[in-house]
Amino acid sequence: MPRRIILTLILTLAALSAGALTVTPGSLGVTVMPDCDERSLVLTGEINGADLEYIATRMRSLDLLDLSGVRIVGYEGPRIAAGLRRHGPDMLPPFQLAGLSAGRLILPSGITAIGECALTGSSITEIDIPSSVRTIGMGAFAGCSALGRVTVPSSVKEVGSHVFDGCTSLSEVVFLPSPVPPSAFVGCRSLVSVTLSATCDTIGDSAFKGCSSLAGFDFPASLVSVGDEAFASTGLLAARLGGSVYLRSVGSRAFAQCPSLTEVRFPAGLVRLGEGICLCDSSLVSVNIPSSVQAVPRLSFAGARHVVSLDDVLVEGIDSVAPFSFSGLGDVCAVTLPSSLSHIGDNAFERMTGLREIEGGALTGVPVLGDSVWAGVDVRSVALYVDERLTGDFLCAPQWKEFDILVSGIEDVSATPSVSLRVRFDGTLLVAELPGPFVSASLFGLDGTLLDIRDGGDGACVLSFDTSPFKENFFILSVSLRSGLRPAIKLLRN
Repeated sequence: MPRRIILTLILTLAALSAGALTVTPGSLGVTVMPDCDERSLVLTGEINGADLEYIATRMRSLDLLDLSGVRIVGYEGPRIAAGLRRHGPDMLPPFQLAGLSAGRLILPSGITAIGECALTGSSITEIDIPSSVRTIGMGAFAGCSALGRVTVPSSVKEVGSHVFDGCTSLSEVVFLPSPVPPSAFVGCRSLVSVTLSATCDTIGDSAFKGCSSLAGFDFPASLVSVGDEAFASTGLLAARLGGSVYLRSVGSRAFAQCPSLTEVRFPAGLVRLGEGICLCDSSLVSVNIPSSVQAVPRLSFAGARHVVSLDDVLVEGIDSVAPFSFSGLGDVCAVTLPSSLSHIGDNAFERMTGLREIEGGALTGVPVLGDSVWAGVDVRSVALYVDERLTGDFLCAPQWKEFDILVSGIEDVSATPSVSLRVRFDGTLLVAELPGPFVSASLFGLDGTLLDIRDGGDGACVLSFDTSPFKENFFILSVSLRSGLRPAIKLLRN
């Protein structure tokens, strides 16, 4: 006798005139051989939810439940699992196979729906969803902790939330319906491969939250919306959404608490960006916000301590910075404020302990500040460069007046202001035209470090310095002229 025993049941139960079957739960009377190494159950004929509930509660440790030869008919009768009294035909009824103890499940080829929580908590390792299925209910496969891979075909037009919630062994998914519903794969900690439809336009709230093994993800070009916490606490290394040119909304904390995330790129045209978008992303280095967003949201990058530049965040068009947006970004040493900036919220730049320079020369007014914007920053050691016409306004403005306020651009710091020096930057090349021959010229950093020196022995009136080797953007040029004058100027390399 072969080791694999197939028990085939030909169900000949009579139907009532209303179409319901006279089935009493447990009437199948199937005996499974307890000493078989492999157990398979192949059914043919007509069954309903009561029969499925009997299989789920009485048939234990099946390797295979084959329902391909079955037609599921409607049921109306006594309460069965989860209090169900009735269900329609051609559907896997809600709750009736919950907790099923079977490895592989083959569904009837003609079913059009998989009901709410139909297989919740079952031990299935694999399943094929027929192309006839049009709807899958909420939590249909939730808690199927042994399920390894699944394909949801494009024929499915509606999928409920939490459909694969807690499928902790699920590693590969092909999900072709659109949208991806809320919490669809939340807690699927083994998930490493996801394929979405090329026409997918929405990824719902918490869709992939907690997928800690998910390192790579291809965002569809058709994407319009990413929900709140959609990728929070995942293993993503990069979130490159620049090719999703139709993307208009990214929800709050969508990429928060992703410990391996190093790069996030958003496309131009993005309109809504939720708060805490990259909150506590401790490995984040590179990020952008397009000017179409207009405001840096609350807690956007708080705790992303390895971000070193905000040049792609504080871009022209940004009007405001919300509270705590850059809290704790201690590796940022220089910030450039766009001319469009008018308001900075509470604690927005707190604990940016590496901050040394703020370039505000483009500002057309003094931005309004919330409370404790620079908490934990030694502002007296930070050089604030502003337009000469606004110097007085900044010197009188609360919090701003605490900075070392300097005039943006080229400033004459000479004791002999009547001496005219014409200085310009040609890229990184500093070129100075002098009023007469010079003896020597020295280039210093703001801290007084001598960076370079020139000898004017040939009587030249023009000199140049290549500043490309220097990380500094601020310099002091001191010139000793043959006339005995010693002019000096402060320079900002733009």
